[in-house]
Amino acid sequence: MTSALNKLLFLLVIAMQPVYNLVLASNTMTDSTIAPIKTIKLASLEWYPYQGSNLPNQGVATDIVMTVLKSKGYEVEIDYLPWSRQMRELENHRFDGILGAYFTKERTQKFIYSDCYLTSSEYFYKRSDSKISWKKLSDLKGYKIGLVRDYANSPQLDNADFLHKEYVNSDIANIKKLLNGSLDLIVINKKTAEYLLITSMAPFFNDIEAIKPPLITHKLCILFNRDDPKSKQYIADFNQGLAKIRKDGTYKKILQRHGFTP
Repeated sequence: MTSALNKLLFLLVIAMQPVYNLVLASNTMTDSTIAPIKTIKLASLEWYPYQGSNLPNQGVATDIVMTVLKSKGYEVEIDYLPWSRQMRELENHRFDGILGAYFTKERTQKFIYSDCYLTSSEYFYKRSDSKISWKKLSDLKGYKIGLVRDYANSPQLDNADFLHKEYVNSDIANIKKLLNGSLDLIVINKKTAEYLLITSMAPFFNDIEAIKPPLITHKLCILFNRDDPKSKQYIADFNQGLAKIRKDGTYKKILQRHGFTP
């Protein structure tokens, strides 16, 4: 009796399979009609610990942005490029936006921004045995200051022609020059400095230190091309999604799993 019942159930499942497949196909078609997948292509920088191809979920900034955009129906493509090239490629419409851009008034002439989703504080760093301190930029006359080429620092520093500034292509290059005495100071994000020292230069972790106060605290946003007709929709979708994950607690959870304070 049991064997006959099992056989009957098996045959019933087989018989219903075409109906199930039809329903599944119908549901899939309905979902894709209602919410078609949209692709957005973003340029990004290997900027640890905020964003990077080798970080968990590609870093806290990337995790926030991808969570928001996926919740709005986007498929997100990310390419990692040097900062200067990102700006050129965005201006030439090879990308839809740049993930992790500081807000500056100068950039608003050609570009528009999403809402801010993180902040980032930049500091002067010195060797630990140095007595350098500062309250105003003029206190730093006569010192060699290392900056990264094409990074936004602060308007006051960028326009301070009375200071001796030297440029390199990466934060790690500046740290090395500071350690070997080629520079007196460098400007770097505090979390980036700590990450690079811990992961790449652990024996020198205590050999350099930040000087308070911070030079500037930047807002971190997505940068879009002003003359791209799709940019306003991208921004509207992102801003709505960001507001939602802030409200429902998802944003806080993302920060915490990357070791950032909400």
